Amino acid sequence: MSAITLRKALGVLAKSSSFSVTTVTHRQKDEFDQLKEQLFVKQEIETELQRYLDVAKPGEIIFLCGSSGDGKSEILTRCQSDPRYQRRFSFHLDATHSFAPRQSAIDALNDLFANHHQQSSPLLIGINTGMLANFAREGAECHQAIRSAIDSFLSAQQDASRPYRKENCSFFDFEHYPKFQFNENKNYSSFIKALLDNLTRDDDNNLFQFIFRRDESVNPDLKEVANFKLLCIPGVQNVLITQLFKARLIKDQFVTTRTLLDFLHHLLMGPGYLFDNLFTGAENDLIKKVSDFDPARLHTYELDQFVLRYELGLVDAELDPRQPHRHSITLNGLTCEADTDGSHGYVYLTIYPTE
Repeated sequence: MSAITLRKALGVLAKSSSFSVTTVTHRQKDEFDQLKEQLFVKQEIETELQRYLDVAKPGEIIFLCGSSGDGKSEILTRCQSDPRYQRRFSFHLDATHSFAPRQSAIDALNDLFANHHQQSSPLLIGINTGMLANFAREGAECHQAIRSAIDSFLSAQQDASRPYRKENCSFFDFEHYPKFQFNENKNYSSFIKALLDNLTRDDDNNLFQFIFRRDESVNPDLKEVANFKLLCIPGVQNVLITQLFKARLIKDQFVTTRTLLDFLHHLLMGPGYLFDNLFTGAENDLIKKVSDFDPARLHTYELDQFVLRYELGLVDAELDPRQPHRHSITLNGLTCEADTDGSHGYVYLTIYPTE
């Protein structure tokens, strides 16, 4: 492998990277393709889709739908390159695209369905949910059966069976395959945990670790080296997953694969160290939501009373800096311990992930 720096290697995580969207290409693969493949985690929706494709019948239309950046193109490109599906299926990887400069995406779908009939190869389409709704409203009258099937899918409850089926149409929706789940052991996301493991796993086959070690040996003071080292700590990973889970649960922030990778890129390559980058940064949707959980912004009755008493000079005897004390507080998965030495009035702070 050529001398790729950690900064360049981590660039594949950014949403601005050419690797953020998977497309069909015939160029020769390079080290950056290997780095992206290193990150791959097979999702439940892909497993169920492939199981369905194995028994799909001629004339079927199979929609893989969701939000922008959730991994539709990645899954469909993998299916298209799989010998099991290459010749058995017709593919339309991105329904937001058209076949000609002056053609709209709706017109492209009209043409696609016009050439599809009962004896055709099953048709597999990657499409945003918003575009589905647009086609249900604006599609050609001759495709009324497909438009009605889409309307039925969009009106169905979230707990509908997977996949949703109507007439000859089947719908696999990313929203029916949540990336988070409640767990007694607080393992809120096996998907994110697996992704972080692929990025940071300490073994000789991990290209990111190989590049990290090389950069660390040359310049251990690089900020990205320090941030990557922090991210390798299991406790830090658990805190990050918990913060993302809270953003999903409390802020109703949908987490796509693309925004998640860009989130990790910001943590590692942002302006500060990882623990500062977690709560600052306006460019990433996840950071915007997670920043609301910044302990520095939290207000509780106890904290406000403490500040008020301090401002009024009414310091608790227990908090008298002239006496040695140890106090700890736990917020958002982080424990902060404050020790006073009792002689010089010095306060020593220790912050670490809560186990």
